[in-house]
Amino acid sequence: ARHLLGLEHRRRIIGAPSRVRLRAAKQARGAGKTRRLSGCPPGKHYLELFGGIGGFTAAAAELHLRIITPFELENGSHFDLCRPAVEKEIGGWIKSGKVWAVSFGTPCGRWSQANTTGAAGSQHDLAGMQCALFTVRILRICRKFGVLVVVENPRSSQLWDWPPLREELDRHGIVRVDFNMCAYDAAWFKPTRLEGNLPGLCSLGLTCPGHDKHVVLQGTVGIPGQAQRWRTSFAAAYPPRLCRSFGRLLSDAAP
Repeated sequence: ARHLLGLEHRRRIIGAPSRVRLRAAKQARGAGKTRRLSGCPPGKHYLELFGGIGGFTAAAAELHLRIITPFELENGSHFDLCRPAVEKEIGGWIKSGKVWAVSFGTPCGRWSQANTTGAAGSQHDLAGMQCALFTVRILRICRKFGVLVVVENPRSSQLWDWPPLREELDRHGIVRVDFNMCAYDAAWFKPTRLEGNLPGLCSLGLTCPGHDKHVVLQGTVGIPGQAQRWRTSFAAAYPPRLCRSFGRLLSDAAP
């Protein structure tokens, strides 16, 4: 049977992460417009929340792991993690043992030291807080049911020092891993942090190998026929090399 949120029937597809991501995204967009949440297929799965284009999920699929379609708002309202019904569904999967590992790419805009759009009380600010609170609630369920977790944010993000998240992460017995995106073949330096209890996570802590120049992620850039875009938006996706390294850790730890 086909399941809206399960990609078990696609998990044997091997190819470049970009192709897997495109397939997952197309399925998610189409399903999000026409169907209701329909549960998760049998077995234990990896789940990527605030997944963007789903790089970690694509890498897991390459290695034949059981996966669930990554959750990202752009895929439709059924993937909106601020909806109580969606949160309840995800919590139910974890409680029923259908998920063994969860990663969070919690939006960092509200917590950025360079935040220019999230004045206190603005829609951007409130949405950022909703996402952070959701992250803490799901982390709490994961801890209770023995599910592995990893949270990603920029190294300088103030989210790391937000007491509710800090206290919950510390209860998981996490390790803290700092690395630079350029160490994974990105054009930008972008210091990034992972905190979690996935075995082997420390192996991802690579630093800049000594590149002379990096793309500076400041200001906006114009694209013909499109509105101005923040340079930081181009660096939101994880580099393929990082995704595959993370995927191997998932494969080593998978039940």
